Amino acid sequence: MCSIVLIREKDSFLIATNRDELLDRPSEGPEIRQGKILKSFSPKDSLKGGTWLGLNEKGLFVGITNRFTPQPNKDLKSRGEVPFLALDWSTPSEAISKISLLEAKDYNPFHLVLVNIDEAIIFWSDGNHFHTENLKEGIHIVTESSFGAGENLRASYFEKRLKQFSMNSSIQSFKNLLSEKVDPSFCGPCIHIPEKNYGTRSSLIIKMTSKEHEFHYSNTSPDEPNWIDYKYLMPEILNL
Repeated sequence: MCSIVLIREKDSFLIATNRDELLDRPSEGPEIRQGKILKSFSPKDSLKGGTWLGLNEKGLFVGITNRFTPQPNKDLKSRGEVPFLALDWSTPSEAISKISLLEAKDYNPFHLVLVNIDEAIIFWSDGNHFHTENLKEGIHIVTESSFGAGENLRASYFEKRLKQFSMNSSIQSFKNLLSEKVDPSFCGPCIHIPEKNYGTRSSLIIKMTSKEHEFHYSNTSPDEPNWIDYKYLMPEILNL
């Protein structure tokens, strides 16, 4: 599970996302990583070697959520491979043209968000076929239950809260939003279910405009005081 909020305006976008995972699944924080073609700033799953999000040197953000399925097939390829593949390309459209060549049946279902300041696309799989949809200006919410995968109570919660938000809202207000917990836990942004060894493991906020670039990351639950401001690395990461 994960949740991705995208706010898109002309020549700008903001991403706020939580990663939900087993509490003891090992992972690495974001680093500058060299792909086959482009470099990206991304975390890494130490277990399977993939990632769940990243920002590459061309200003392309890629983020993935699992898509709810009753019985995931553990023998399939890791979905974490797909974001790394996409991050090797300059634009959402270019990345889609390449990853569309993959076989949907090789992976459990997922939703992949691809966005830069010029365009935004969601590329998703139901486990049998790939689907794509262009995302217009406005607010978009992607969770494991999007596109008819299940009752999307978490998206409904985000929709109500985001009525108070815009691109100009403070970074701190988005950190606070990602930190909110509700009962039952799966219906809110920040999940905390220690009895199931499960919860929100990390969070990200990116703001990209023609004039400014922000990158804030927490390698723990967003309600803990562990956010790191990586704005100082943006000139090194981006080669726009």
